[in-house]
Amino acid sequence: MSMHEHINNLLFSIDKEIAKPTSSAGKVWRVFVKSGVLRVGDKVKITSVNLDSQPKSALFDIEAEIKSIHEELDHIEGVKEIASAPKGGIVGIDIKNCYFGRKKINKKEISISKQSIGFLSEEPYANHGVFYVRFSNAEKTFDLVDIGRNVILLWFGKMVAAKIYEIPDSLEGMYIALQSGKTLAIPDNYMLRAEITKSTKMLTNYQGKTGYINGLLETHGDGSLVSR
Repeated sequence: MSMHEHINNLLFSIDKEIAKPTSSAGKVWRVFVKSGVLRVGDKVKITSVNLDSQPKSALFDIEAEIKSIHEELDHIEGVKEIASAPKGGIVGIDIKNCYFGRKKINKKEISISKQSIGFLSEEPYANHGVFYVRFSNAEKTFDLVDIGRNVILLWFGKMVAAKIYEIPDSLEGMYIALQSGKTLAIPDNYMLRAEITKSTKMLTNYQGKTGYINGLLETHGDGSLVSR
């Protein structure tokens, strides 16, 4: 990994998939740059995507190269092509040289899921389906949590279903498992994990009422989130 890439700390969420853009470029994606700078030519990992050739229930992580970045201006000016997008930018991206493992695939085969995020290809990461949530205020949270209760993770604004399966005797937190065998990609990079922790909120629905669980996905010194 080059110094430039390591400092970049690129992380983007994917707001929307546009199958037939007006530019006739084929499928493109609108992304939100959460951290770092997104540049044309960057080789990126896009996580938890569906592939046309695979079962709908299966999700895969793919690699691609950023072919172009488009800044959406007003209706009169249209779309402007740019070389890079900074943190906070909401831009359209086109990709090329897409790979699933060693197999080259067409971008039209790719469909994002609620869990999909993107970061540089060389960023080490792991997929986790189980997390520890440390409560910010255990007393306020206690009425909302119980073993077996459903929880909604707001993962970059998208709802991902999970279930509480263990509350340790200390009552300082809880273990949750994502539903349907789903996983979330967690980079090893401390700054990216901090961004993910900050961006992820939790809700529960109990007796018809929605409650906000004030807590954080717990990170550990070995570079991973708890996964058991």
